[in-house]
Amino acid sequence: MNRAPALAIVAVLWAAIYLPGLGSTEIKGEEGRRILPAITMLETGNWLVPYIGGEPYLRKPPLVNWAIAGAFKITGIRNEWTARLPAALCVLALGLVIVATSGTGWMTVETALIAALMAMTQIGLLAKAKFAGAEIEGIYAPLTGLAIVCWLAWRAQRRSPWLVWTVPGVFLGLACLAKGPSLHLLFFYAVVLTVLWREKALRQLRHPAHLASVALCAGIFLAWAVPYFQTPEAVGAAAIWKRQGIDRFTESDFNAKNYFTNIPRALSDQLPWLLLVPVVLRRSFGNLRGPVAGERQRATSGAPVYAIGACFVVVLLVPGTLPRYVLPLGGPIALWLADWVVRSGRFAQPHWLAIKISAAMAVVMVLYAGFVVPRMNARDDLRPIAREIDAAIPAGERLVIHNPGYLAAIFYLRTPYGYAPRTEDIPAATKWLLARGTERKKLAEKRPEFHVVRTLGGGGKGELLLYQATPDAGRRE
Repeated sequence: MNRAPALAIVAVLWAAIYLPGLGSTEIKGEEGRRILPAITMLETGNWLVPYIGGEPYLRKPPLVNWAIAGAFKITGIRNEWTARLPAALCVLALGLVIVATSGTGWMTVETALIAALMAMTQIGLLAKAKFAGAEIEGIYAPLTGLAIVCWLAWRAQRRSPWLVWTVPGVFLGLACLAKGPSLHLLFFYAVVLTVLWREKALRQLRHPAHLASVALCAGIFLAWAVPYFQTPEAVGAAAIWKRQGIDRFTESDFNAKNYFTNIPRALSDQLPWLLLVPVVLRRSFGNLRGPVAGERQRATSGAPVYAIGACFVVVLLVPGTLPRYVLPLGGPIALWLADWVVRSGRFAQPHWLAIKISAAMAVVMVLYAGFVVPRMNARDDLRPIAREIDAAIPAGERLVIHNPGYLAAIFYLRTPYGYAPRTEDIPAATKWLLARGTERKKLAEKRPEFHVVRTLGGGGKGELLLYQATPDAGRRE
């Protein structure tokens, strides 16, 4: 198989799997924390500090917010489909690059095609890049995979050290902008150090190209971080990041059920391709360790298996970690699983097997979009709230949202709105106000002209109150 038809197969199957139903379900989980700051960036022109509910959101860097805002800007459409599109495109980029880097000294086109399809259709990545595509992992995991794939492939092909190091440095820097300096650096250098150690070439870490790669990675992140930490809004952000990192790796409330199911759940993220492992391993394990061609490829394709396996297990054994933390290893796992499937000799035409399995998944996604999504939409939580608010406010009126915190339903509002984080921020001329039930007493004391016209949502913190102003209410009282 030539590279061009393999690239076409990847693109067609990606479209058939990722595009049906991509924007049909309402946002869920953490998607609103990525989408709402993107909308604020477009409206205010402040691309440096993410905001949610009128308050700075200091827990994550803004790459995902930028990507979503860019999709909104380019398409001119703000909906779930355009919000999730950047993550889906990152998955496509990973698949295309795996095939594009195939060739002499590395994987054959057929093997690369299998690896690309495996990487794109792992259940874990599919969940994050399609069903919850506006979350961080949908972009973060493919970026990490791209860095590792490019380094391994180009090194095996004896390409220029400047290409081998600097392009992965760009992807690593972008991954830092997605989630901060995080586990992707550990994963990348675990592979790099294992390969160089096995080749007795650790001195190459001193090569100017590697130093340039480190500088490039750091420079991409610092180009945002330096001005960000100089803003008044970002005061305390460093402490938040530090606390967040410590909590994730030293969780005080130990959950035995989550802890002991971490590895099984992370392995399930590798389905359906994980089911091929028992079939492949029926052959002697020795057949899977050797190179396809040459000693150099053995060092490049065999050694990192141990590094990836060690990272996978060790990270998941740390209290406080979750299966999604190892999703960035999905791309490298696909490389070696594809290589094993081919070299095991268990399948006459393994690339056609991968195509058939991926095509079956595409059929499932089409059926999902046609039959499952409409039933899911009948149980929407956020869209009905927004529709009720829109129906209550006359056309042409503006809504002020008071101290909402994270309120994902705001994404669905069609009524023009603005934020008032504090009571004193509410403009005097405000006619319509939306606030949480916890603000009722404070508003009654400080802004008596507002009276509740509609209650939405559940009780407690989940209760939302829609207020309308009666200008003379304060004077009457």
